[in-house]
Amino acid sequence: FGGYLVREAFELAYACACLYAQHPVKPVSLDEMAFVHPVEIGSLISIEACCVFTNEHLVHVEVQADVVEMNTG
Repeated sequence: FGGYLVREAFELAYACACLYAQHPVKPVSLDEMAFVHPVEIGSLISIEACCVFTNEHLVHVEVQADVVEMNTG
């Protein structure tokens, strides 16, 4: 299940970078991935991406995934 979350986060980061650059980009690295809390199978998750740094040829994207509690939202 962790591999699924990594793929979802990577694909969202790619989409965020492409939207920022307004053309397809070439991924060059995945800097860090931290699982702070366990995620149970069947959990609802919210994943957000944001461009946190850019220069002429580089877009750094941060992705945050959180478990959403079904009862409280």
